[in-house]
Amino acid sequence: MRGLQYHDMLGGARFLGRVSTPPCWRLLDLGAYPGMVSGHSVVQGELYALSSKLLARLDVLEEVPELYRRVYVELAEGQVAHAYVFQNKLVCAD
Repeated sequence: MRGLQYHDMLGGARFLGRVSTPPCWRLLDLGAYPGMVSGHSVVQGELYALSSKLLARLDVLEEVPELYRRVYVELAEGQVAHAYVFQNKLVCAD
């Protein structure tokens, strides 16, 4: 997100707006970064148009598939977008 640690990696990606999920996710505080997992809360974020090359670079940053997996998520606004979901098997999503 704008103003956060890795925003510069988005380079020339086009900002499409602020978005949110339906109340079926939640963010975990993992210390240095958050992790989105299944839950019962709304997660807010930003939507960007990315090239496939940039998306591949973000996959490396997000340590896909070891730490996160990239999935399609339906947004409350009706769009579908890629999102990184934390996949630590030790975390309970309830």
